[in-house]
Amino acid sequence: MVKAKIREIIQETPDIKRLILELDKNMPFKAGQFVMLKIDSERFDKLIPTRAYSIANAPNDKFEIQIIAKIIPDSNFSQYLDQLETHEEIEVQGPYGRFTLSDKDKTTEVTLLGAGTGVAPLVGIMEYALQNNIKSHLIYCDKTDEDLINIKQFDELTQNRKITSKILTTRDKDSKRIKCHVTKEFLKENLPTRKGLFYVCGPLEFVNNVVGYLEELGIEKDNIKTERYG
Repeated sequence: MVKAKIREIIQETPDIKRLILELDKNMPFKAGQFVMLKIDSERFDKLIPTRAYSIANAPNDKFEIQIIAKIIPDSNFSQYLDQLETHEEIEVQGPYGRFTLSDKDKTTEVTLLGAGTGVAPLVGIMEYALQNNIKSHLIYCDKTDEDLINIKQFDELTQNRKITSKILTTRDKDSKRIKCHVTKEFLKENLPTRKGLFYVCGPLEFVNNVVGYLEELGIEKDNIKTERYG
């Protein structure tokens, strides 16, 4: 277990916060892994269950991890996380998980497919890929323009041609993005490649559907990595 100080809190969307945590000692991790966060029981005078969150940045030597958290009223954990302020401490357990990209993965190209907060580990994987000259493609969907997470970075990287991206919204008739769900037909027309590794993360139904579509489109099962939320 590592102690961490909350260095910065960023309001990503109306119900999503990004926490930048400064660790008291370095915690080696792979891009895409997750940690368990623990809030001291004395902070709210009650025992709060630990909660898993994906690390939303690439491995670094800055003793830093970033967490993207959806704040849900009356939840067992995030309602308390929401009340923490900068400079407060939180405990970090981990890292865990095999939804990763590292130097052991011999690939020159990755396609990242995410929905909702499932985009969090994809951010870390994308950053690692960029650092290691691995071509990156992103397909990301959320409900509305207002709900899109990390969108400024995605747009800047796309405009600078460092990644390719397709950003979709599913419930926003006034959206400036692509207005549709990630369907087999959409992927058939918009997958930028059939090569390399494919990372799929999000709600259970989204992940299961997308994996099925990819396999039907000829992507080898061994080249698809998944992380299911909820």
